[in-house]
Amino acid sequence: QLQTVHLSAMPFVSWTPCKLATRRWSDRNITKLHVRGINLDSEFGIILAKLPKLVDLEIDGPARNITSAAMSCPNLQRVSYQVASRPHLDEALAALVNVPQLKVLELRVKNFMLCSEQ
Repeated sequence: QLQTVHLSAMPFVSWTPCKLATRRWSDRNITKLHVRGINLDSEFGIILAKLPKLVDLEIDGPARNITSAAMSCPNLQRVSYQVASRPHLDEALAALVNVPQLKVLELRVKNFMLCSEQ
């Protein structure tokens, strides 16, 4: 079965059919998901909820997706998040604090500066 998915640089992709199809999905065995630059919306969590075995996540877009991953994917060990606003960073960090298996957190900050105290 499929275990790794890597999607990037597809800004006009529509996730609507995939999100609608999740109603019929059983849990998936994907352990590694990298999605960057593919126009994620704040409802991508519907898909993340079907990935309980996910251990490696690279993502950008709304922080709500990180929150969904933190709740739905208890085995997350590595998260790389490209964040474009301080409120999204705060929301993502608050969610990731509760992921017990998290070992690696990579933040890619865009459009604002992050100080060493933060």
